[in-house]
Formats: sequence, C-alpha cells, structure tokens
Amino acid sequence: MIVLWQFGPALGLPSASPFCIKAQTWLRLAGLEYEARNALTPRQAPLTKLPYVEVDGRKIADSGCIARELSAARGIDLDAALDARGRAVAHAFIRMAEEHLYWAVLYSRWLDPAHWEAMKRSFFAALPAVARGPVAKLVRRKVERDARGQGLALHSPEEIYRRGAADIAALADLLGERPYMMGAEASTLDASAYAMLASCWEAQLDTPLKAAVGQHPNLAAYCARMKLRCFS
Repeated sequence: MIVLWQFGPALGLPSASPFCIKAQTWLRLAGLEYEARNALTPRQAPLTKLPYVEVDGRKIADSGCIARELSAARGIDLDAALDARGRAVAHAFIRMAEEHLYWAVLYSRWLDPAHWEAMKRSFFAALPAVARGPVAKLVRRKVERDARGQGLALHSPEEIYRRGAADIAALADLLGERPYMMGAEASTLDASAYAMLASCWEAQLDTPLKAAVGQHPNLAAYCARMKLRCFS
C-alpha cells in the first residue's frame, strides 16, 4: 500500500497544498491505490516538505519524484500517447504552473491582506487556539521570505495577479476544446494543471486568480471534469 503524507483539507479543497493535490490527482489518474494521511507539520518529511509517500519500505519526497519513481516501479506512463514535441510542451507547462503560477497562488493566500484572515482560519484550524496566532505569524513570515526570494512577490499586487492571469490564459489556450490538456487522454501535465487551477477556482477564497479562471469557461469545465474523475 502506498501511504501519502499531505497537508489536510482546507478552503474546500482536498488539501491545503497544491502539490499535495497534484500527488493525489496523479495517483488517481495512474490508477494506484493509496492511503492519504494528514500531517500537521512537514518537519518529519525527508525534505521537510509535503507531500511524500511511504512505499516498499522507502520514503519518496516531492510530487514530481513521486510520479517519476512510481511510474518506473509500476510500469506506468501517463505520457505514452505524446510524441517528443508533446512531451516538451507538457514539460514547459508543468514548469510554468509549478514554478510561476504556484507563487501567485501562494501570494493570494498568504500575503494578500484581503484573504489572509480567511486563509489563517482555515489552514491553522487544527491547532490549539493559544498557538494559532503565533504559528500562523511565523509561517507567514517564512512564506513571505521565500516568495520574495523567488522574485514574484517583489512586484506590486496588480503585476502579480496580471502574471498569474497570463499563466491561466495560457492553460486555457492549450486546453482549447479538448478534454485534457494534451488531448483525449489525461497526462502528467493534468495532475499539475488541475492542482494549480483547482487551488484558484475551487478554493473558498474570492481572489483575482479565481476571477481569472472564471473568464475561461473551458477551464471551469475542465476543473469540473477533473474533480469528478479524481475526487468524486
């Protein structure tokens, strides 16, 4: 049995973390049985980050490594239908979603004052009331440091959301009228794309990123299809 360690549900999502949603989505698209367990802190994780899995006596950290190593071990290739160009396009869009759009999502939750209080109530609900405020402040400070180090958070809110909306528009253009990002069958990209889009569209926060997804009916329909297939 594969045991997936993740941040628990929050904001109406299967997990507070887009990367934990990605791992769950990939496991379900791959048809692998697993047990999800929620961790309050990532301190015990191999890279001190969630998600990670325990399988065959090993711990595998990082959603991308989880997909790659389980694919090799179980003989799974969600990208089998893609040619070299298709794999290259999918690879580039995964990087866009995970290394750029993700940081806009992070900003919208943790650093935008308009949404921080709702995020704090949801994300830290499991903590004792006396610890909730200090822990939230500490984690928020770390998120701000990381987001500024990455670079996107150095921009104005307007520019951050403009860039996030551009990523979302690119995903909408790639999807077009197809059922999945790369065509008729789900691929590795769909796990990443759905995780980031759901974190915008399905989260119980009315952010500019949610509005940006709503401007693309094909993305709203895509999220509904993915949710039905993977989290019904």
